[in-house]
This record gives sequence, C-alpha cells and structure tokens, in this order.
Amino acid sequence: MFVSVFHRLGPRLWVLPAAAAWSLVIVASLGFALCWWARWRLGRNWSWGVTLKESHVVVDTGPYRFTRHPIYLGLLIAGAATVALEAKAAAVAGYAAVAAGLWYKARLEERFLRSRLGEQSYGVYASRTGMMLPKL
Repeated sequence: MFVSVFHRLGPRLWVLPAAAAWSLVIVASLGFALCWWARWRLGRNWSWGVTLKESHVVVDTGPYRFTRHPIYLGLLIAGAATVALEAKAAAVAGYAAVAAGLWYKARLEERFLRSRLGEQSYGVYASRTGMMLPKL
C-alpha cells in the first residue's frame, strides 16, 4: 500500500548500496529501541500531553542519565535513517517539520516541568544533561 505512495513523492535524490541501506534499517531500529527503553523508564510519569502526574518525579536513570528527551531523540534517529534510506525531497521536508515539532514540544515540556517541579529538582537535572543530545 505505501510503496505506491513513496513512488509518487518524486525521484530519489541518491541510491545507496545494499549494505548501507541495511545499516540504516539497523540505525532506525536502534532509534525505536531507544524510544521504548525511555518509555519503559518513565513508567507512570509518561503521557501523550504535557501534564504532571500524581507523585511526579524527575526520572534520571536509563537513557535519561544522558538526555532529557530520549524518546524524541530516538524518533529523530529513526526518522533520519528512514529519510536517508528513502532519499526523497518530500521525506526531507517532512522530517524537518517533524523535527521542528518535537523540538517545540520538548521546549514546552521543559518550561512546564521547571515551573511545576522547580529549579531544585528539574533545574538541577537540566543543568547536568543535554536537552536532545548528551552533554559533553
């Protein structure tokens, strides 16, 4: 069903060798695995919307040791691999829109959690971890 849609999105910008294509499939899978690991670590704190759960705590274990938004990072990794594999201009544009949306939502969550959990909790955590990428 989706194959015919992808063919209509225009010509490929590049063609990858089979080994590179399969490597991107692995990278996309690792991105999705990061999403699931992060979701599992959030437990009951997870929600679709920007909301505070009862007895909400800052999760700073698992992938949250390194980045404050590993679910979004995993989606961006999987999306980038998929765009590189698909190699269409429309895929690049769509990825840019999704990336901008995830960045915007992450910023909303940051402001919300800072205001609700405070600088002593969320602020300290934010100072030692990167928002999307790990701090060096």
